[in-house]
Amino acid sequence: MNTVNSEHRQHNTSLWLLLLVAIGYYIYYIQQNPIALPVRDSASYVNMVASLFRWPDPLASARSLGYPFFLYVNGLLLGNQSMMVHLQTAMHVLAILLFHHALRSFGFSRWQSFFAALPLFWLNRFDNRIMTESLSHSWGLITISSFLLLNRPGVRHTYGWWILLIVAMMLTYHIKPANLPYILTIPVMAIFLHLYRTIGLYGAPDWRGTIKTFALHLGATGIPFLLYGLLRWKVVGHFGLVAYLGFNLLGFSAAMVKPDMVPLLSTEVQPLALAIIERSKTVALEEPVVEYVLGYQMINSFNNFNTYVWRIGAPAANSLFTLEEARSPLHSIRVDRLFTSFSFQVIRLQFKEYLRWVVSGFYFSLLLTISLFQLDVWAILFFAILLLSKLVALLRPGQPQNLPTKNHHPVTILATLTLLLYFPLILLCALVESPLERYVYNAALLLPSLLSLTIWQLIADMRR
Repeated sequence: MNTVNSEHRQHNTSLWLLLLVAIGYYIYYIQQNPIALPVRDSASYVNMVASLFRWPDPLASARSLGYPFFLYVNGLLLGNQSMMVHLQTAMHVLAILLFHHALRSFGFSRWQSFFAALPLFWLNRFDNRIMTESLSHSWGLITISSFLLLNRPGVRHTYGWWILLIVAMMLTYHIKPANLPYILTIPVMAIFLHLYRTIGLYGAPDWRGTIKTFALHLGATGIPFLLYGLLRWKVVGHFGLVAYLGFNLLGFSAAMVKPDMVPLLSTEVQPLALAIIERSKTVALEEPVVEYVLGYQMINSFNNFNTYVWRIGAPAANSLFTLEEARSPLHSIRVDRLFTSFSFQVIRLQFKEYLRWVVSGFYFSLLLTISLFQLDVWAILFFAILLLSKLVALLRPGQPQNLPTKNHHPVTILATLTLLLYFPLILLCALVESPLERYVYNAALLLPSLLSLTIWQLIADMRR
């Protein structure tokens, strides 16, 4: 009995340590950042709170429902939007603790779970801002955690875990629509885990079970989105999460449209094209910025992206509508539909130019990831520890020099989950947006965990 209690206490060591770190982090962070600060996008979310329960205005808004609803709940609990840093920081802490629990339940050792969860506190740079990033990180972690808890070894799929995954998934993309790739990423993660497990146990893949697993996860992640999209289509005449694709693409299309292209466009969008061309003559544009990322020279042409959307495209579109039309709750949907049609036609005519923008944005995001997470420093550290481990092995004659593969299963699993999450989100950003730091942080959600776990595992192997 004493042995059982001793093992139980030993297994909980990392949880208590992480809990102490979480409490210390919360107290320190709140002292340093007692008030949540507004940013450029804050007003659009705050203003939406007033119409959150005025049907059907929320379904027609250019903003998704998740973050305004959080602001509403925060107002009920704290009564002051500036105090929401407490709620966002608390969500951040709880998400990290749940992630630690999910890793332990999935089979990670206590110290593997601890070092994988610990660096996630570093992603706190958005907790004191009135913006979607903080909650996006928190609910993204909760979604991954619920997925791991649902698929942990030796546990049957219960309704409770399915409900947790569905709710977490819906909140993740309703808070930040850029998280929509989760809908496909989670089922693909399920395929990987099922194949990884069956091949490891039986030496051959279980394709029937893999297809079943994929279908179940795709249904859980995709059906709620489909139902919500159908509801919006029925009520406001637009399918999807939010009417914003046209606004995003306008940053590309407004920059690419030329006077000689206007006759090639449909009569529906020709007035918009002419208005954009005329307004571009009166708005000052910045020169492309030359940036250096790890010694690589990058011509950042995305510095005018928002200028084309909000100072050129949006005013040009508003000039085409009457005041009465602009006051309609469906106005943003009409404008987005116009922008989408215009952008698709321009991209079709200038596809090579658009492709250049996409490739440039994707490449810039990769370099930005390396810079923000200092991956060059981590790479040097990896090689230094590997070299040291080889030297230690040479000084231990008779000791096996092959690293124990069992201990590296968690690293392999976490690395795969990290990449399956990172690349779809970065690709979506490159297709419809300009590469910004906050999008990179959102896509690289698990990267700090992977780096920390890998370093710890290398050191642990060296000590054996």
